[in-house]
Amino acid sequence: MEPATESGAPKLVSLKEITALLIKHYNYHEGLYEIAFGVQVSIGKIGVGFPASQGAAPLPGVSFGINGIGLAKTAVASPDAVDAAEVNPAK
Repeated sequence: MEPATESGAPKLVSLKEITALLIKHYNYHEGLYEIAFGVQVSIGKIGVGFPASQGAAPLPGVSFGINGIGLAKTAVASPDAVDAAEVNPAK
């Protein structure tokens, strides 16, 4: 469920904001980090059991799911990289 704004409308959290939150959660104070996703991949027959596919032969297909989110340290500044020293400076 998405967090709501004061007006009650859903607010999307950007990937950079999630990266900054994880940096603070793990209490990192230096280094560049990017968000990382753990992915599971499954292959099999697609189209079995859906009303739109009644009478149609199942087709080979691929599906994937995200099973985790974490941080990956990077040495290269990129548009998606977050500097831990900026978002979580040492006290």
